[in-house]
Amino acid sequence: LASCNLEAVRGEDGRAAHAMRAVEGAKVFVLDGEMRPLESRPDDDITGMLGISGPQVSPGYAELLEDGTVAIGAGPLSKDVFKSIDGHWTVVPKDLVKYRPDHSLLSIGRGGGTVKVKG
Repeated sequence: LASCNLEAVRGEDGRAAHAMRAVEGAKVFVLDGEMRPLESRPDDDITGMLGISGPQVSPGYAELLEDGTVAIGAGPLSKDVFKSIDGHWTVVPKDLVKYRPDHSLLSIGRGGGTVKVKG
Protein backbone atom coordinates (compact mmCIF):
# COMPACT_ATOMS: atom_id res chain seq x y z
CA LEU A 1 0.00 0.00 0.00
CA ALA A 2 1.10 3.55 -0.62
CA SER A 3 0.63 6.23 1.97
CA CYS A 4 0.96 9.97 1.80
CA ASN A 5 -0.06 11.40 5.14
CA LEU A 6 -0.21 15.05 6.14
CA GLU A 7 1.90 15.94 9.16
CA ALA A 8 1.82 19.21 11.08
CA VAL A 9 5.26 20.83 10.95
CA ARG A 10 6.69 24.30 11.45
CA GLY A 11 8.19 26.14 8.52
CA GLU A 12 11.34 28.26 8.70
CA ASP A 13 9.16 31.25 9.51
CA GLY A 14 7.62 29.41 12.50
CA ARG A 15 4.16 29.10 10.93
CA ALA A 16 2.37 25.77 10.81
CA ALA A 17 2.61 23.98 7.48
CA HIS A 18 1.75 20.58 6.05
CA ALA A 19 4.50 18.33 4.76
CA MET A 20 3.99 15.13 2.82
CA ARG A 21 6.40 12.24 2.66
CA ALA A 22 5.91 9.40 0.23
CA VAL A 23 6.86 5.83 1.09
CA GLU A 24 10.06 4.50 -0.47
CA GLY A 25 9.72 3.74 -4.17
CA ALA A 26 6.68 5.95 -4.71
CA LYS A 27 6.69 8.81 -7.21
CA VAL A 28 4.77 11.89 -6.07
CA PHE A 29 3.88 14.68 -8.48
CA VAL A 30 1.41 17.45 -9.35
CA LEU A 31 -1.19 16.82 -12.09
CA ASP A 32 -2.87 19.45 -14.24
CA GLY A 33 -6.60 19.45 -15.09
CA GLU A 34 -6.01 16.89 -17.87
CA MET A 35 -4.26 14.50 -15.43
CA ARG A 36 -0.83 15.21 -16.94
CA PRO A 37 2.22 15.55 -14.64
CA LEU A 38 3.48 19.12 -14.31
CA GLU A 39 7.17 19.94 -14.24
CA SER A 40 8.56 20.99 -10.88
CA ARG A 41 8.62 24.76 -11.41
CA PRO A 42 7.87 26.45 -8.07
CA ASP A 43 8.09 29.95 -9.57
CA ASP A 44 4.94 29.30 -11.63
CA ASP A 45 2.80 29.02 -8.45
CA ILE A 46 0.45 26.50 -10.10
CA THR A 47 -1.90 24.38 -7.99
CA GLY A 48 -2.85 20.90 -9.18
CA MET A 49 -3.98 17.47 -7.98
CA LEU A 50 -1.61 15.20 -6.08
CA GLY A 51 -0.65 12.04 -7.97
CA ILE A 52 1.12 9.05 -6.39
CA SER A 53 2.45 6.13 -8.42
CA GLY A 54 4.82 3.28 -7.75
CA PRO A 55 4.92 -0.44 -7.10
CA GLN A 56 2.68 0.01 -4.05
CA VAL A 57 -0.26 1.38 -6.06
CA SER A 58 -2.86 -1.15 -7.16
CA PRO A 59 -5.31 -0.69 -10.05
CA GLY A 60 -8.05 0.22 -7.57
CA TYR A 61 -9.94 -0.52 -4.38
CA ALA A 62 -11.54 -3.88 -3.63
CA GLU A 63 -15.20 -2.90 -3.99
CA LEU A 64 -18.49 -4.75 -3.55
CA LEU A 65 -20.37 -4.37 -6.83
CA GLU A 66 -24.15 -4.19 -7.28
CA ASP A 67 -24.34 -7.85 -8.34
CA GLY A 68 -22.71 -8.92 -5.05
CA THR A 69 -19.29 -9.71 -6.48
CA VAL A 70 -16.06 -8.14 -5.27
CA ALA A 71 -13.65 -6.74 -7.84
CA ILE A 72 -10.49 -4.69 -7.71
CA GLY A 73 -10.66 -1.51 -9.74
CA ALA A 74 -14.09 -2.14 -11.28
CA GLY A 75 -16.27 -0.01 -9.02
CA PRO A 76 -17.16 3.67 -9.35
CA LEU A 77 -14.86 4.80 -6.52
CA SER A 78 -11.83 3.10 -8.09
CA LYS A 79 -12.56 4.62 -11.50
CA ASP A 80 -12.71 8.08 -9.90
CA VAL A 81 -9.51 7.80 -7.82
CA PHE A 82 -7.17 5.45 -9.76
CA LYS A 83 -5.82 6.45 -13.17
CA SER A 84 -3.27 4.99 -15.58
CA ILE A 85 -0.77 7.80 -16.17
CA ASP A 86 2.30 7.25 -18.34
CA GLY A 87 1.61 3.51 -18.18
CA HIS A 88 1.64 3.33 -14.37
CA TRP A 89 -1.27 3.00 -11.94
CA THR A 90 -1.60 6.30 -10.12
CA VAL A 91 -3.80 7.17 -7.17
CA VAL A 92 -5.27 10.68 -7.32
CA PRO A 93 -6.71 11.28 -3.82
CA LYS A 94 -8.11 14.75 -4.69
CA ASP A 95 -5.51 16.61 -2.61
CA LEU A 96 -4.63 20.03 -4.07
CA VAL A 97 -0.89 20.72 -3.95
CA LYS A 98 1.76 22.94 -5.47
CA TYR A 99 5.55 22.89 -5.64
CA ARG A 100 7.54 24.85 -3.03
CA PRO A 101 10.83 26.59 -3.90
CA ASP A 102 12.74 23.51 -2.65
CA HIS A 103 10.61 21.30 -4.99
CA SER A 104 8.75 19.66 -2.09
CA LEU A 105 4.94 19.81 -2.16
CA LEU A 106 2.70 22.17 -0.23
CA SER A 107 -0.80 20.95 0.59
CA ILE A 108 -3.42 23.53 -0.35
CA GLY A 109 -6.57 21.59 0.54
CA ARG A 110 -9.07 19.20 -1.04
CA GLY A 111 -10.51 19.28 -4.53
CA GLY A 112 -13.26 17.57 -6.45
CA GLY A 113 -15.92 18.21 -3.79
CA THR A 114 -14.25 15.77 -1.39
CA VAL A 115 -13.67 15.81 2.35
CA LYS A 116 -10.95 13.73 3.99
CA VAL A 117 -12.01 11.96 7.17
CA LYS A 118 -9.32 10.13 9.18
CA GLY A 119 -7.10 8.88 6.43
